[in-house]
Amino acid sequence: MTAPLRIVQIAPHIAAGSGIAGVAYELERQFIAAGASVERFTFDEALGRAVDPTTRTRLAHAWDVVWFSTVGSRRAKRHLALRPDAVSICHNDAMAGDVYVNHGLLQTAMRARGNYAWRMVRNPVHLFTAARDRIRYRGHTHRAVVTLSDEESRRLIEIYDRVAAPITVIPNGVDLDRFRPPTDAERAQARAAMGLAADDRLAVFIGHEFDRKGLPLVLEAMRGIDRLRLVVVGGTPDAVAAGRRLAAQYDAAERVTFAGTVADPVPHLWAGDLFVLPSAYESSGLVFLEALASGLPIVATRAGVAPERIDDGVNGFLVDRTATDVERGIREVLALDHGTARVRARESVADLGWPGIAARYLDLARTLARDTASGPLRILHAVRSDGFSGVERFILQLALAQSAAGHTVSIAGGTPDRMREVLAGSGIRHRAARTTLEVARAIRDMRHDVDVVNTHMTAADLAATIALGATRRRPAVVSTRHFARQRGSIGPVPYDRMVRSVVDRELSISDAVARAAGVPSTVVHTGLPDADAIATAGESRRILMAQRLQPEKAAAVGLRVFAASGLAANGWELMIAGDGPERDRLGRQARELGIDGAVTFLGYRTDVPELMTTSDILLAPCPIEGLGLTVLEAMRDGLPVVAARGGGHVELLEGLDPRALFTPGDAAAGGRALRALADDPQGRAALALAARDRQRAAFTLDVQRERTDVVYRAAIAARRGTHGDGP
Repeated sequence: MTAPLRIVQIAPHIAAGSGIAGVAYELERQFIAAGASVERFTFDEALGRAVDPTTRTRLAHAWDVVWFSTVGSRRAKRHLALRPDAVSICHNDAMAGDVYVNHGLLQTAMRARGNYAWRMVRNPVHLFTAARDRIRYRGHTHRAVVTLSDEESRRLIEIYDRVAAPITVIPNGVDLDRFRPPTDAERAQARAAMGLAADDRLAVFIGHEFDRKGLPLVLEAMRGIDRLRLVVVGGTPDAVAAGRRLAAQYDAAERVTFAGTVADPVPHLWAGDLFVLPSAYESSGLVFLEALASGLPIVATRAGVAPERIDDGVNGFLVDRTATDVERGIREVLALDHGTARVRARESVADLGWPGIAARYLDLARTLARDTASGPLRILHAVRSDGFSGVERFILQLALAQSAAGHTVSIAGGTPDRMREVLAGSGIRHRAARTTLEVARAIRDMRHDVDVVNTHMTAADLAATIALGATRRRPAVVSTRHFARQRGSIGPVPYDRMVRSVVDRELSISDAVARAAGVPSTVVHTGLPDADAIATAGESRRILMAQRLQPEKAAAVGLRVFAASGLAANGWELMIAGDGPERDRLGRQARELGIDGAVTFLGYRTDVPELMTTSDILLAPCPIEGLGLTVLEAMRDGLPVVAARGGGHVELLEGLDPRALFTPGDAAAGGRALRALADDPQGRAALALAARDRQRAAFTLDVQRERTDVVYRAAIAARRGTHGDGP
């Protein structure tokens, strides 16, 4: 079964009503009705608490614009990084998302008001917004841009000269069930509530910014029209007070009703005979559509969708922005046959119901989703290493699975002999690279032959930055984070800052790594192929510790845990598979603890899975494993584990058996857990079974490969969509 389309809508606020919040709300309803999985990212999600926009002052609103554009954008990207399979639609402010819906152009709005330069300079938020949107449209933030009208598309290109992302025109919709012509009884009731006489003609004006929307022109125009009444819906208390003063200046105070902000404008539309809005600028003009849907003919300037929806003499009139022409338009509308004009008004927006508009967004989202979800990939794994440990094993397992799935895979780095031994006959190309510069040269040489470079560890991230940082036409770069820590820095300069211009997506192998990474990343848990052999616990009296012998791996703690357990006196052995700089010191420690006769240092081994089949317990004392590949292998192979409660061990073992985890560094606690399991063969078997079931359910190689593919394709699509070319 095909998974439902997943959509994240980004907007400062999403709520029923008008404006951008209302548009996002209506789309959300229709997306859900169409079977999509829909989430929100608003101020509420960005801050982790509810925010009421109606309580915000004008100054606070200005700050909100800046905050949501900067801090909100970073948090939105982190939110999206956890949902790489989602198509994201941004409606305002945030510099994030696959699709940006242009709900208005600041420069056009300011020019329409006059004194453009002064209006821009006097308001720092206007300057900020203009700079932000220049980056948005000419840069590489979004994969697609939606405008609400053909005219708005033309203006967008006129202002920014070029727009990097492709433009699609999708008009706003209208709720055709809510906004409809009234019955005779509904209209009579609405007019009675407003105190209208039978021969009164009512013009309806809806808008908040009275000057830009043209209210002064309407007040001047209505002076010469007998029996014309006006209802003004919208406006702040201060704006309403100023509007009343202006109406008095035009001797129209007794004929004008200021309704203020209302929850439902429908009764006013039902009472009206026409809708009038000689606006200086509208990106769309949702109120035009609502009025037409309600059966009202319109008098409007050539703003927003008005030129595309108004047919002069049929459902209204387009006018110049002068009081004289507004008066002419009103008179001509009033001269139309009332019943016919209402029918034609409704018919002119019959194609703009929200289900149809949402379907056009869904078509765009599916196109973007398809761009990221099909076809074999050309993948390069890069690691700066000449050794062979957990990261190299991780790369080999994933690369082999990707190759088996039909992708073309190459690897740069890792010890050549071991890599080539494992890769023999797989079709995977290996290139030796022991230093950061050698890895950089490999990436540079292969950049035109791959779709995505998957870097592993910071040195490989830096190598990709060296190789690709100045290259426009390059493959996507996905960095896999293996360790539960941040990248560090060179002097005062963090590595994150150095590599962020090149790294398109970040992957973390566990939740623990993602929390510690300090940058947005997608968690894709390490997975394993099915086991060839299953451990047979309870026969050998052997405890296995398999890891590099380096200080951070805490092998010394493992020795103390074994000593504290007292198992050496009962004939149990501790087998240590691994090598490293701690080897001699650990030998001395074993002698000091009096357990050297029961401890065997096996050195570096390539047959750890076979060792697991002849062991009874795996001891994993390292508290900072990103996930713990050896622990995961033990879970798959049916070998019970006692591990330090830290890093990825918690995700692997929490809730299986309280004896499986001990406090990091607490040798006494670890010893008690180890002893308790050693003395309980049935408990060991139960833990092994539960651990194996968890691995098979949540940590398989197929799932890892599929989820990694999703992240790769999202990174590739982002580069192709924003740069206009492929790798």
